Amino acid sequence: YTLITGQRLQVPLLQAASPVGTQATDDLLALLDFNPHTNSRYPLSTGTEMVVEYPQSLGVQTDGTVFYTGGTEPVSALYQVAAENGKAPTQAEAVLAALQLAESLLSYAEMDAGSLWFSGITETDGGLVVTLDYLVNGIPVYFADGESAVSVEITGTTITAFHCRFRQYTSQESLYPLLPMTQAVAMASAYEGGFLTAGYVDQGSDQLQPSWLIRD
Repeated sequence: YTLITGQRLQVPLLQAASPVGTQATDDLLALLDFNPHTNSRYPLSTGTEMVVEYPQSLGVQTDGTVFYTGGTEPVSALYQVAAENGKAPTQAEAVLAALQLAESLLSYAEMDAGSLWFSGITETDGGLVVTLDYLVNGIPVYFADGESAVSVEITGTTITAFHCRFRQYTSQESLYPLLPMTQAVAMASAYEGGFLTAGYVDQGSDQLQPSWLIRD
């Protein structure tokens, strides 16, 4: 179902920044249960910094994206997923665990976890994958490569992998008018199986412009 209003939508341009640097800090390592004084860290040719403490590994990319992989035994409470049956979490329990992890990560970057919204959950052979994305003034932000802001992989009752894109958005004073709804709906009718939404597309630049988007 779609609610259509007659008022033309005007939303602000966004200033974007990556609040996390290109190297893993001691605070980030401690938060994710790595040894802050480890010598097992090295740069890749892409500029990504890797920290490896088997079975855990952590990478920090040049754009501030942090990604983690680990084993199926939780090394700390941060990776433990509460499941009432003790074996496999329900979808609701998985989403709650992903949100708690995301809140910890965004708190480290001094970001508001309220800027995240639950965007999807997928069943896999090993468990579940929960995705979260950014929301600014009620308008979703999508990434140009199709990946989510936060993706959390759960196997059994353990978070075994995640990635988090640290991106901070600030609304500008000027408002940007989107196409009138009539024109947007006419364009959307050319696509089957998608839905029309206002949104921002983050391509890694420092400014985002809103537009009408067709999403699957």
